[in-house]
Amino acid sequence: MHALASQSDNPNEAEIAPFQPSPELLRTLEQYPNLPSPPHIAAQIIELLKDPEADFKELMDSLAQDPALVAKILKTANSAMYARRREVTNMAQALLTLGQAATTTLALSFSLVGSLQAAEDSAEALNLEFFWRRSMLAGFAARSLGAALDSDRHEELFLAGLLQDIGLMTMGMALPTTYEVLVDRFDDHSAIVTREVELHGADHAWIGAWLLERWDLPKLICQAVRTSHGSIKRKVDVADPDADPEAELFCACVALSGTIADVMLTNPNDAAIAQLALDMTENLELEHSQILVILDQIAEQVPDIESQFGMSVLDADQTAEIVGRARTMLTDVSMKLLHQISDLQNRTDTLVEEKSRDMLTGLYNREKLDEELASWVTRASKHSFPLALAFMDLDGFKGVNDCHGHPAGDSVLKSTAALLSKQIRSSDTLARYGGDEFVLLLGGERKEDALVVCRRILAAFESATHAIDGEVVDLHISIGLATLDMIDEETPAELVKAADAALLQAKTLGKARVVCFDELESDAA
Repeated sequence: MHALASQSDNPNEAEIAPFQPSPELLRTLEQYPNLPSPPHIAAQIIELLKDPEADFKELMDSLAQDPALVAKILKTANSAMYARRREVTNMAQALLTLGQAATTTLALSFSLVGSLQAAEDSAEALNLEFFWRRSMLAGFAARSLGAALDSDRHEELFLAGLLQDIGLMTMGMALPTTYEVLVDRFDDHSAIVTREVELHGADHAWIGAWLLERWDLPKLICQAVRTSHGSIKRKVDVADPDADPEAELFCACVALSGTIADVMLTNPNDAAIAQLALDMTENLELEHSQILVILDQIAEQVPDIESQFGMSVLDADQTAEIVGRARTMLTDVSMKLLHQISDLQNRTDTLVEEKSRDMLTGLYNREKLDEELASWVTRASKHSFPLALAFMDLDGFKGVNDCHGHPAGDSVLKSTAALLSKQIRSSDTLARYGGDEFVLLLGGERKEDALVVCRRILAAFESATHAIDGEVVDLHISIGLATLDMIDEETPAELVKAADAALLQAKTLGKARVVCFDELESDAA
């Protein structure tokens, strides 16, 4: 059994994701006047955490400044997590029950949560309900994992799990337009991280660690937050002189705590539960029986979580159903079968993805575009964030088919798809609409930014040529652009209609250009 015995000041740096945050991002964060910061008492507790000579009296003197904080600690000491036979009625007893290190970290957790919740007014664009539910659950999941590993640093794990998404709140406050796009997708961390990295060069885990380092929190907690959404190290290389097995396992517990929270907060399929079990087995060397104990503990502690922090975290019936499915799956189930379940889901996902693709170009097809467009329009209308749609049509494509045949035309369509794909981000939706028509959906982009993309596409076509039957053929593209704020009725059909009308105008004016829907009347005049 692994143990997380002591905190290291030198976690393995190889586990830090090689992010390169943009200068604009760092400048925005540095200059933002309302960055989350620890309150006075939390700052005092952080100093005590760093001081190995700090004694009970210093901690009690600090806590005495906040009676509400003392009440929460006493409530925790009397909770089922510690299962005391005798009631804890004062801080001296709590310190003896919990230990000084655990009491200090618990006090810091309660204090930080209170101050962060008070700062939510600065994040008006965000709906933080899911954020807090995930944070609380991840904290208790990390703590339960530590208990299963015989760690004596339960509360440090709780704090790291609790704070792993603080960068999301920070970026949401300082960069609200980014999170207007993501506001309904807090339960899809992979999508959030992908867009963050594309826009800013770093994800919210990196920003969270950056913030916690400014607060001067212990290095291991900062490291665990920084790597919380990266790949989990499956095997600790004890032969590596630079490896720190204790730090590796601490960070793995925090990373897995987020996965546990996601599984318990959503309606996971069996493959997601199987993958979670595989990760817990392979990364932490836990037996199936231990995994079930951990899930049971988390479910049992939910009332304590909700009572201590004054919020609803989990639906009891849904939690019982998920734990029951995990129990059925893990009872007398082999690792081989778990892999088969996971592989089957991966193949199913691949088939679903293939069904959404155009067979010739590999881009999304019309059906998938309609689905994505409906989703984006609904969210954009609800939260008043920008949305742009570009309707594109090749100039002179009919001549290619007429002169060189349809195989040549197919080749041009495939090269066009490749050329378009190079000009956009992976988070944008590019689809073949039909024939030589393509549609680009730009979520979160206003007219000015969408025009930059469209002009980049025009320039790419200006410099591109196609060799057909030994003949060099120049092909250009016309683009009609519409944004949601340009139309009266905010529906997918009206947005497509507006972009199509702008495209028709671009063709009329001479092709190889971009025309915006809101310019049609002035051009006509």
